[in-house]
Amino acid sequence: MLDIISFVVDDLDMKLEIFFLVITLRCASSMVNVIIDVRSACESIVDCLSTNGSTTTCYLGKCVPCRKSSESCSTAAHCCSGSRCYRHRCTPLYKTGEICRLNRECVDINDFCIDGICKQCIPLYAPCSTTPFSTPCCVGQGICRFGICQPAHTQSQVCVNTFECVDELVCLSGICQEPLGGC
Repeated sequence: MLDIISFVVDDLDMKLEIFFLVITLRCASSMVNVIIDVRSACESIVDCLSTNGSTTTCYLGKCVPCRKSSESCSTAAHCCSGSRCYRHRCTPLYKTGEICRLNRECVDINDFCIDGICKQCIPLYAPCSTTPFSTPCCVGQGICRFGICQPAHTQSQVCVNTFECVDELVCLSGICQEPLGGC
């Protein structure tokens, strides 16, 4: 590259400036390559947090820059802490007590978006209400029966509807069971 420049530029001072510019760019390029290529190995996001803070995530065994809200993603592992991948975009998650629009926006699996606020679900054997928009029992663990969150029904137990069955089971013909296969 320097030979091509020397044919175009006759001034010696200009040649030296261009030479140093090329050398500087090559060095900078090498440093960038070193920085990019030397990524810490990781097994979980915890390994990345200790050295790089919250701007990295563990993806395919390497600490890589995480993607911020509204950036594209194909898995939650791409997104920064406090976000998840929904419809190929990193979307923010909200803590208990923070404003939300949908249940899936609440970071805690036991939170529900009720009246625009992430609220904790009710644990087993605690008082509950079946009125619309009331805080529900923790999904997959309990249902509200007679004003108390009681354990959900398991495989082969009698049920009235699917909400009475534990996660992954449905109420078919009055019995909690695995859902039927595809059509």
